[in-house]
Formats: sequence, structure tokens, C-alpha cells
Amino acid sequence: MFRFLVALTSFLLLCDPSRAQSELMIRDGFADADVFPFEMLADQSGQVEFHNLPQDGAAWQAASAANLNLGYTHVSYWLRFRITQQTEQLKHVFLEVSYPLHDRLEIHIPDSQGRYKRTLVGDSFPFDERPIRNTRFLFELDLSEVTGKDIYVNFRSGSSMRIGMRIYSPASLLERNQLETAAFFLFYGTMAAMILYNVLLYISIREQTYIYYVFYIFSHTLFQMSLNGHLLQFIIPMFPTLASAMIPTLVGTASIGVSLFTRSFLETATYIPRTDLALKICWMAGVVLIVLNFFLPYAVIIPLANLLPFYFSLVCFVSGVLRLRQGYKPAGIYVTAFAAFFSGVMLAAALTFGLVPNTILTEYGAQIGSTIEVITLSIALASKINSERKIRYEAQKKALALALEKEHSYEQISKLLYPHQLTLIQKGEPIERTMPTGLDTACVLSFDVIGSSKVKNEGFNDLFEEFMADCRELMMRGYDGQTFTSNGYMIKEMGDGFLCSVGFPMSQLGHSKSECAVELAREIISRFALLNEKLDGPTPIYCCIGVAMGQVRSYFSKSGSIKYDLWGTGIVLATRYESIRKELVQKLKLNPSNLLIIQEDVYHSLPSDIRKEFQVHALQDLGIMVRDHPEATMLVFKQIYNPSTSVDLAS
Repeated sequence: MFRFLVALTSFLLLCDPSRAQSELMIRDGFADADVFPFEMLADQSGQVEFHNLPQDGAAWQAASAANLNLGYTHVSYWLRFRITQQTEQLKHVFLEVSYPLHDRLEIHIPDSQGRYKRTLVGDSFPFDERPIRNTRFLFELDLSEVTGKDIYVNFRSGSSMRIGMRIYSPASLLERNQLETAAFFLFYGTMAAMILYNVLLYISIREQTYIYYVFYIFSHTLFQMSLNGHLLQFIIPMFPTLASAMIPTLVGTASIGVSLFTRSFLETATYIPRTDLALKICWMAGVVLIVLNFFLPYAVIIPLANLLPFYFSLVCFVSGVLRLRQGYKPAGIYVTAFAAFFSGVMLAAALTFGLVPNTILTEYGAQIGSTIEVITLSIALASKINSERKIRYEAQKKALALALEKEHSYEQISKLLYPHQLTLIQKGEPIERTMPTGLDTACVLSFDVIGSSKVKNEGFNDLFEEFMADCRELMMRGYDGQTFTSNGYMIKEMGDGFLCSVGFPMSQLGHSKSECAVELAREIISRFALLNEKLDGPTPIYCCIGVAMGQVRSYFSKSGSIKYDLWGTGIVLATRYESIRKELVQKLKLNPSNLLIIQEDVYHSLPSDIRKEFQVHALQDLGIMVRDHPEATMLVFKQIYNPSTSVDLAS
């Protein structure tokens, strides 16, 4: 009885019985207009059919506004209006009913003979049964047939009763659809991007808060798709009943997701336990709503589903404010996000209950607020991670300061870091700021012992360790921690080989990276020759060095123990040039010797007197290809013999 009185009162307020029916004029230059004026007939029983409609004016009431919002009601409404054609420019127009959640929409359109064609659509019917495939209900009108005749529309809905119709010219409808498609594409694209972005962050960081956030965004996006009619259009077009029934379920899942996210993000159980209880009630209410959706009628459950977002938005907003007052900085961004979302939810719910007029801001308030919220919450998550990282940095500073107070600890750390790194760490800098990071060009040397697995000489391991110590000393030559300068930088040691760079991350001592790299390679081979003399074995041991120029990126690892590392094309190419030594020896039948193989880019940047020392062969003539360097055309190398080798050095 109460619901009937509310519906009757709303109808009487929104209708003006003193107005006589008039017509909507379609003139030259017409683009679009609301269907207004029109007349209304309230069918309290929902049993009045088209052929039983009264034709006398006394039973019909003139509407006082083009867009009416009657809230939740079971009353069925009949509307009638007329269109008069006063132009030859338009032959057809389109009638649009914009609200996509009407359960049943029945329209009767006259033809040229005065006979009426009945079309039945709604979100309780399969999407493919619509005359025009669109989330809004569209009907094509032939102006020559409908001009001056009544058009009848019947509205029935188990949810909010929003009455509003609009007439479009074909060009105007196309323009509107393009703009709306772009807007929804931007909205759904933003949601999809945020879901993917936060999934990747979860995989990288393993922070559970991100999974709760993804669950919330996913549920909320599907909820918006249901409200906008896109769930029925694109995902389940043949199951209209399921599309409607999913709305309360998705509200419940969104409530669960946002409460779990808020509890994790704001750490409410630890810092605001009373508010944490309200958040627990929030996700439990979501579970109850999902369960009740299986038992209660849609008309009963949908008002509860519209009230729940009010509750969880308010609780989340208050939780953020309380944590912000406690000095938790990420909570400020969180509060901003939920203020935007809460505003959008309030506008959408107020529109649903008929408290505000239907405008662009009220109709799309939820989408606008959601977009702002999702982006802002992602920023809040980043702020939270940075805040936690800063706390870890502070802890690292204190722990390192205590360790450096002990002489033994200092000595051990000095074996792992450059002197300037220790100095910077003592001054309070995190280890991530003690070495250059980024992308630059370097000359990379890849060193390997030829046939090391076959070396049986006793004492080789000890002598090789002495050789490696000599190599480290060679690279540290000219080291200056203020200018980040040295002869070379040891990238990685690998058993019987290593990788080092010249020019980055430590600047070279000379003007040319290539010249400095070749000179360093010569010295390394010279030191290796001394190893042979000390070993004094029956069979000499040789080495090979590949030198290549390319981009190298330096970085600190972001997971596990923090390490400084380098990677890039320069490193890959250096190893590729070193690895072609077997083909080189086989193709040219070279005598056993140490080999220095350099990339042609390195070769061309050397002074002419140094270039004369190298042999140059066309790769095509040799039938050799350099992996990962398809543009290479030349193979440049030099044989360097051990001093005790009897082979003529000039050969």
C-alpha cells in the first residue's frame, strides 16, 4: 500500500493535467530533441493492453518534464506522443529510450494505413531481438507514416522507473554513438589497464593488497557493464535474466573486494580496530547480498543492492580519514579516491531513487567517480610501497651503521664494494645510489680460456686465481670514486672466464673507449702468457677475448638481496664474437695462439697504427655468421703468441 501511494504521488507531481496534447515538430536542420510534450497513463494493475487503452483525453495526463524519474515502482506507464514532419530534408528519424535496464518496453508505431506495429524489447529479452543492436533501445520512424499520428510506448520495470525519450536524426545519432563509444572505450580501457598493471605488480612484489584491489576493480567493472547494458550486449546476449540477476551479485563481490583491500591497505586491524569491525560487516553484507539474490525477488533485492555502496563508501572514506589523522600519508590519496567514488555513487543512487534530475553528470557520475578512484588508488598503492621502502632504507642505514662500527665487518664489506660506495653508505646513502644506473654505450670484453676442461696441469687453479687478481688490479688502475673513472669494470666472473666493460659504468681513462678496451685486452693476454711461463707445462694454454661495442644497462635488483648488475647488447655481442673462435680457427687453419677478436665497429674507431695489427676477412667469404649481429660483414682478429712459443710472431 505504501509503495502504491509513493508511486501515485510521484505521478501526480510530475504530470500537469491542465496541459493539452501538442506535437513535436521536425523542421529543417533538425538534429535531436527530447520527446516533449507527451501524455501519460498510469496502469496500476499492469494489465492494460494496447487495444484497451482509453482514447479520451480525460484519462491521460500531460507530463510536466521530458525526463521523469519515479524511483522504484511496480506501476506500468503508457505514454503517447505525436511527431509532425515540417521538412523534406529528413525521411527517417530514430526514437531512443536511453535507460538500458527497463525490464519490458512495448512500442506501437503506426504505418501509412494507420495500422500499428508492435515491438517488444527490454533487458528481460535476448539482446538479438532488438530491432537495432544498441545498449539503449532504438526504433526507426518513417516520418511520412507517423506524422500527425499517436505513437504509444509502455514502460514496465522491476528496478528504477526512469522515463525519458529522445528523437535523433541519423547524422546526430551517429555522432552521439561515436562519442559514447569513445567514452566507454576510455572507461573500460582504463579499468582493464589498471587490472593488468596491478596484476603485474602483484606478480613482481607479491603484496597481497594488489590482489584484493584487482578483485575489487574487476567486480566493479562488471557491475558498471551490467548497468550500462554492455554485459548483456557483449558477454551474455542470450541470457537476459542472468544479466539482470548479476547486478546484486556484483555489488556484493565489489563490497567484499573493497573492504578486504581497505583493511589490508590501511592496516585497520592494527591501527583502527573499531572501524575494522565496520569493514568486516561490509564484506559480510556483501556475502549476505549474494546469498539473498538466489532467494528474494529482483524487485526486493535491487534496492538493498543500491544501498550497500552507500555504506561501504562511507565506511572506507571514514577509515581513510582516521588513518590520515594518525599521520599515515598514503591515506590522504586514499581519501581523495573514495571522495570521488562516493560522490559518483551518491549521484547515481540519488538518480535511481528519483531525487535528482537526469543529466550527464548524474547519469555517468558512477563511471566518472570510478575512473578517478581507480587511478588515484593505484597512486596510493605506489605511495604505500614507497613509504615501506623508505622504512626499509632507514632500517638498512641503521643496520649498516652498526656493522661499520666494527672493524672486522668494515673490512669484509670492503671486499664486496668500491671504496666510494662505502663512503657514500657511511654518509647515509642507500646502496642503490652508490653506482650509476641507466643505459649507456660501453666496450665489453668477454674472456675465456680455450679448452680449459682439458687442462690437467697441477697448480693451474692457483695460478689462474693469481691471474684473475692481476686482471682485477688492471681494471682498478686509475680508479677515482669522485669521477667514476677506472681502466675497466668487472661485470661478472664465470669459472674460467669473465666479462668486463670499458667506458660504462666507470668512465675510461683515455679519449676512446675502443682504444682503451683493446689496450686492456692486450694487457690481459700478456698477463695470461705469464701464467703459462709459471705453469711450465708440456702443452701451452691459450685464451680468447671478444670485444664489442653496444648499449649496456646498469641496475640494482629489486627483489631478494640487492645486487648491482649489467646487461645489454654490448655484453651479448662480446660473448658472440668470443664464441666464433672455433669456426675461425677451422676456416683459416690457424696455429694455436691467443686470439683477440673485435667487432668491426670497434675496429673502425681505432687509430690507423693499431688497425694495422689486425687481420680482416669478409664473413661471407669465410661462411661465418655472428649470432645476434646480422649486419656484421667483417671478421677482425689478431693472433697473440706466448713468448715461449716458437712460432714466428710476424707470420
